[in-house]
Amino acid sequence: MPRKRKTTACPAGDCGATSPRIVEIDVNRFPIPQEAKGRIKENGIVFRCSYCGFVWAETHSGLLSPQVTPLGFYDSFRKPNEFKLVPTNYDTR
Repeated sequence: MPRKRKTTACPAGDCGATSPRIVEIDVNRFPIPQEAKGRIKENGIVFRCSYCGFVWAETHSGLLSPQVTPLGFYDSFRKPNEFKLVPTNYDTR
């Protein structure tokens, strides 16, 4: 079984936050819409950047870098206390 690896930088294209601002979140306790929950693959880990509010899921397979699935923004500067879904082809690093 592969070990969980923590992400080191926010994958949002316009953010440069690093590890201390990135937190793993519990999908069942976090207000994520069902449409976004449907994008999370089995064994996916969901993270949120506390700087820009970007929420994404990561899936690890072997030794390759993690596969990032963009979900949306939560509590961003423009939409406080709201979840804004992004398209599946949202540009990430």
